Amino acid sequence: MNIGKLRDRIEIQQKTATQNEFGEQDITYTTVQELWAKVLTASTKEFYNKGEMNKLTYKVLIRSNSEIKPEMLIKHKNKTLEIKNILDADSKRDYMLLICEEVK
Repeated sequence: MNIGKLRDRIEIQQKTATQNEFGEQDITYTTVQELWAKVLTASTKEFYNKGEMNKLTYKVLIRSNSEIKPEMLIKHKNKTLEIKNILDADSKRDYMLLICEEVK
């Protein structure tokens, strides 16, 4: 893999729960890392829910990083991506492939 192909800048975000003045939990996401990646549209799944909608699936290739967890989000340009699966992209464990879906 040529490192020069990682040309997209992404933010990795972690969920943070805080308690508000009414005792309810407020969920926010905080950027914990900024990385170079290769972001590709993998597929479009159509489903019916009060009309026809599209759900986009993305493949995000990054250098291996043990801190990335499935419960995290990725911000890329104006999109928010939910990590669905983390795969080893090569047998050397130099790269990870994150399978993601766009959050609407």
